[in-house]
Amino acid sequence: LFLGMITFSAGMFKKDYGQLQSLFKKWKFEKTIKSLHEDIRQVRVPYKQEYIALTPVPAHTMQRDIHLALSKNNVNKTTVSHSRAASVGSLVSAAAGKVFALNSQPKRLLGPHTIQGKSFQTRELSALESLLNSDQMLLTPNIKQAREKKLRKRVQDFLGSWMQLYAPEKSIDKCIELFHYYLSKTKSWQHLAYNPEVTRVVRSLFTINDVGMPLAKTTTITDNSQYRYLLLPALSVSNANAINSAYSVGLPSIIGIWGFLHAFERNVQQYCVPEFKLDGFAICLHQFSLHNRGLTREEDLKNGKLVTPAILPTRQCDLELSIVIKCRVVKPLSEQQILACLPNTLCQGAIYPAIKNIEHFKMFENLFEAAQAVPTRNGCWLTKAEMNSEVDLNGWLEQKSLLIGNVGYHFLEQPINKANSINELSHCFAEPVLAQLLEQRLHATSNEADFLWVLRQLDNAVILDSWSNNENSK
Repeated sequence: LFLGMITFSAGMFKKDYGQLQSLFKKWKFEKTIKSLHEDIRQVRVPYKQEYIALTPVPAHTMQRDIHLALSKNNVNKTTVSHSRAASVGSLVSAAAGKVFALNSQPKRLLGPHTIQGKSFQTRELSALESLLNSDQMLLTPNIKQAREKKLRKRVQDFLGSWMQLYAPEKSIDKCIELFHYYLSKTKSWQHLAYNPEVTRVVRSLFTINDVGMPLAKTTTITDNSQYRYLLLPALSVSNANAINSAYSVGLPSIIGIWGFLHAFERNVQQYCVPEFKLDGFAICLHQFSLHNRGLTREEDLKNGKLVTPAILPTRQCDLELSIVIKCRVVKPLSEQQILACLPNTLCQGAIYPAIKNIEHFKMFENLFEAAQAVPTRNGCWLTKAEMNSEVDLNGWLEQKSLLIGNVGYHFLEQPINKANSINELSHCFAEPVLAQLLEQRLHATSNEADFLWVLRQLDNAVILDSWSNNENSK
């Protein structure tokens, strides 16, 4: 990992580079350290019916690539600097005291986070009109195909929601007839009514099930009888860690937010309802501000001498967010029980639930009802964009509004027993996993599976993914 960072662009002589290269070739990379120092950070995560300890470490090759790419890009760039670094061996110190990182700050928090049906219908019907005129797009074949696929998905989702509301259990022909009548009654889209091209597109987006009934892509999870949606509204967080990974600064780590909810789940199971289980969660961000603050540690007495640690400059943020938990529970929780089980910190920041919102700490039948009960009306819902197998750094940097989050950890080795591991758990080093996030609005006919996060345990990783992707992978 360190070798890839040491190149001529980083200021190393060719002779020294060759000596290090020959030295690394003699090492046996399958070996790992068997004893952990007390200063090595460790976090606990559930894995295969138990817990393991992870130490997050950055890939210096990726950190270097981001640093060099951002040196020519001022849109999505921020700087991480250590004017008085505690360790001169870090990459930040090696890069003349500063390194560029991705600026990951939300930019769409002024609008409403939950929209009623009218605005949504206008937006999705515009997608239908764009799909009808897709032949006139002056785009390359690959880009045109990708855009048509995205438009078809949006229209198909809308048709599935519309069918459930206006034409449940109707035949295809009857659905198309009612849809044209529905369009004729809208002021802005009546010109699409009874258009043969609309009939052709709508018919192609329906499939036939075994009994000959139309089955568009449904936009709700089918069986919600065993689930409830617990709302944690308008949580104020101060001084949260804004460095979600070595590559990105701004939004707190999404896997860190999951850790807060996992601690809440354990508290509820221990003190209130043992059967309580967190199956997924949705995040709505209302306010966000980024700050450059320094952490000063207290003096410590070591070996009879008074030691003053170095100043550690860092980036912290203040935010307000609401969280909706999709959970399995046999009995409801009271407001007092919910507040008593809330952890005190989220991503190292202090949490302050507003007492005036205590009546909103309760359970609902679905995600949209919970979202409507959020007292803060502005904000956006954080969801995961479609992530490729590899990080598309160039594609990310082309976007003016970029939001990157840490959604998990990729194991760099198999977890094994090591000395000084917390709680004597199996330990391994892991690399943070980045994903592009979207700032979306929730509406009455949204596919709630696209807004819910769920933890996936792979053979070599622990990653948060959207509920819809998790269902498709089963």
